[in-house]
Amino acid sequence: MNNFEELLISYVEQSPHLYNKSLKDYKDEGMKQNTWTSIAIKLESEPEKVKKRWENLRNNFVRAYRTYNEKLPSSSAAVEKRITFLYFRAMLWLAPYIRKENLSKVKSKKSDLSTAVVAFKTLVDYKTNASTQKTITDPADDAFLQSIILDMGKIKPRYRIQFKCELMKPIYTLTQME
Repeated sequence: MNNFEELLISYVEQSPHLYNKSLKDYKDEGMKQNTWTSIAIKLESEPEKVKKRWENLRNNFVRAYRTYNEKLPSSSAAVEKRITFLYFRAMLWLAPYIRKENLSKVKSKKSDLSTAVVAFKTLVDYKTNASTQKTITDPADDAFLQSIILDMGKIKPRYRIQFKCELMKPIYTLTQME
């Protein structure tokens, strides 16, 4: 027998104006409220409770779906372990309506990238100018940098750019002080 959540998922799926932003009716708040009321009556509940439960289910699905779509290890067992959301399969119909990425994350990544580019250019200029001058190398500095290179090899490729950006920020700041 279907439980409350399964019925709710089914009723929402039958009402695309509740989740498909490309539909004209998506912006019709009156129509959406009537639909939530209708669903609540079918589920013998209140519209606000039903809507709140749907938002919770949707958020959990989005989180699980994004985790599922991250680069996974090659073993199929890893895929099964990562799908912990109980209604994941029942809500897969919602996948085409999920935004690919939050805009604030995109802006943040662009900011990090521009900071890294500026820092890199500064370091190139510094290295170019330093190469014409007498340079003193400290063996401790060389050992430290070698250890960073070794540790960086342990970082998953998709996180390396973030690591590089974070590493470049203080370098950029300190080179600007000279």
